[in-house]
Amino acid sequence: MVSTNGIGRGTKLGVAGEAANRSHRTVLDALPFMNQLLTGSGDTTDAPSFSFDRLQGQRFCLLLRGIAFRQGYKTRGSTRKTVTVDYRTCLQSTRDNVIKPLEAVGKLEVILASYTSALDREILADFAPVDHRFFRLLPISGKALQLYKALCYLGLRIPGQPILQGELLLEGLRLVADRADLYDFVVISRFDLEYLLPVNRWPISPDKINLLWKETESGWNGHRRVGDCIHVIPIKFLSGFFEAIKHTRRKSCLHFIFPEVVKACGESSTHFLCDGYLDSNSDRFPNPIYRIVRS
Repeated sequence: MVSTNGIGRGTKLGVAGEAANRSHRTVLDALPFMNQLLTGSGDTTDAPSFSFDRLQGQRFCLLLRGIAFRQGYKTRGSTRKTVTVDYRTCLQSTRDNVIKPLEAVGKLEVILASYTSALDREILADFAPVDHRFFRLLPISGKALQLYKALCYLGLRIPGQPILQGELLLEGLRLVADRADLYDFVVISRFDLEYLLPVNRWPISPDKINLLWKETESGWNGHRRVGDCIHVIPIKFLSGFFEAIKHTRRKSCLHFIFPEVVKACGESSTHFLCDGYLDSNSDRFPNPIYRIVRS
């Protein structure tokens, strides 16, 4: 899989590509690399566009999930720091790169699955969702959070109180399922993404579960990790995708859903938007689709 309708044309990211891209420390530094990834050259004037013709007249649901606003949020992983998550920083990007392009080719409804905050009214006014669930964000961290993750791995959780990413996504998918007859596709994304490529240029496969990419070479080879910030799903796979999330034991992220997706829907039902190996952490490893924005 060397080319995917423009993304990755002439470029197959592997060990060499991954190592080369690690030299990019900021999105601006990475732009020449991403231009080459998208166009096969450093020139953006001839950048190929993915045709949405096959999706003309389709009915879309945009499910935005995760934290919309939170101050003093402590990130995890190698780039651990305390940040503010504020959906307003990425609101215009979401409108320009996801909402408007989808509205241009079909009908769009928005559903929100998040946590309650001081900006609840603003969020509802800005996105005008047809449905939403805002849950109380429990102040669990440190050893208590690690204990809860272990219990969740064993199938134990607090009923009706999603704490981990996978749990919250399940709640959002339940809202989508209540209106499933009204949709042909579900686009799942987050509140804190600044899009570098609009949705009408993502090389979506209309008949498959669209995943971002294989999550680093070692992560894919060792655990079948995949990018976890964006998913595009034909409605016929909604039930299978729900079951895959439900039966994925590690719900603290969505990197580990691939084996369960294959069990529920079959490996032939999956498609990767980007060739090769990339990393969901855009601070550490820039990608051509989005940048995570936290201040």
